[in-house]
Amino acid sequence: PYAAVPFMLREGRFKFSASAGRFDNQGSDGDTPAFVQASAFYGLAWSLTLYGGAELSNHYQALAFGIGKDFGEIGALGVDTIAAKADLDDNEQDRGQQLRAQYQKNFATTDTSFNASSYYYTTRHFYSFSDANNYRDPDQHIKNRRHRTQFSLTQDFGRWGNVSASFYRQQYWDTPVTDQTVHLGYYANY
Repeated sequence: PYAAVPFMLREGRFKFSASAGRFDNQGSDGDTPAFVQASAFYGLAWSLTLYGGAELSNHYQALAFGIGKDFGEIGALGVDTIAAKADLDDNEQDRGQQLRAQYQKNFATTDTSFNASSYYYTTRHFYSFSDANNYRDPDQHIKNRRHRTQFSLTQDFGRWGNVSASFYRQQYWDTPVTDQTVHLGYYANY
């Protein structure tokens, strides 16, 4: 049920996707359940796009709903929410919600793109699908996220590659610990 701002569709267009599989915990002792994911997007008038989705397994259910707006020269903005329920191995049922706002602006004349996103977790009991599966491995228990902010700026230089800079900051419930990452990279194909 996860989407980014570039999901914008023209009025009257519809997009649907679905997948099924088995979660791979890559060497941990967590759970590896079968799951189904589906998402749908519909383009409305006034450069709006509605979308929704679901992610379902035997011990995890999540529903997402959001709306995006293309403001033309100003950029595009998307807001969405995910409500999730996870049945953890200690017989507790945790319910939580994630709120997200995303902004994207492409500067066509300079081939520059800017992205910003902010995530807020309304309770300490929100688990993503992978978090809920990893929780079943005692070595993989994590602190639940409280807030996350990300920024990225990419400058394309055509056949000379591109330069990208990004910043990431994440805070957690019940701890003063904060993760922060700054990244600067140059990418090219030869």
